[in-house]
Amino acid sequence: MQKFDGRIVSDCKIFTSQEFGYRPIALFYRNKLTLPKLLEIYREFGCEDAFRRMVVADCITLNSDRHYGNFGFLVNNDTFERTVLNPCFDFNMAFVPFAEEGFDFGEGGLDFEEYLSKHGPVIGSDYLAPARAILTPEIKKCVEEIRETKLVLPCDQKFTERRLSQVNMIKNVQCDRILGFEAEWKFI
Repeated sequence: MQKFDGRIVSDCKIFTSQEFGYRPIALFYRNKLTLPKLLEIYREFGCEDAFRRMVVADCITLNSDRHYGNFGFLVNNDTFERTVLNPCFDFNMAFVPFAEEGFDFGEGGLDFEEYLSKHGPVIGSDYLAPARAILTPEIKKCVEEIRETKLVLPCDQKFTERRLSQVNMIKNVQCDRILGFEAEWKFI
């Protein structure tokens, strides 16, 4: 984070250059795209695996902002020819950012499944079905490794230890569910 023009802004590496630009998939296809059609499109450009990984990452993180303007292609700026899937970006809606300390999920609180039904993904009707449908043995191994990795972040008054614990629980439940195990939300 940095200050720019008196405002706090995100400061991250840009993935475009003088040679390559970004064009969202919505610019190339006017109709809503199905998962099989998206796989076919990215297979044609040799980046099907990267697309699969993006969908699985969105499932693990419950990223509700992967709309048709937030993924697409890097294009050659001289010819506008598509090259590969752009790097993943825009995870600001990952790990249910609106479910902060004031939200009370679990016993006597809000129903998390109901919350997710109102904040679901664009690709598919839920998070799990697309991720399970496109899982490969290599990606499955990555999901298992992610499951075993504990997220460690500095905590403060806005992002508390409790919230970090919830984020790790969400990650683990989603990984378990992708892998076909029963897993329950356990908010503390």
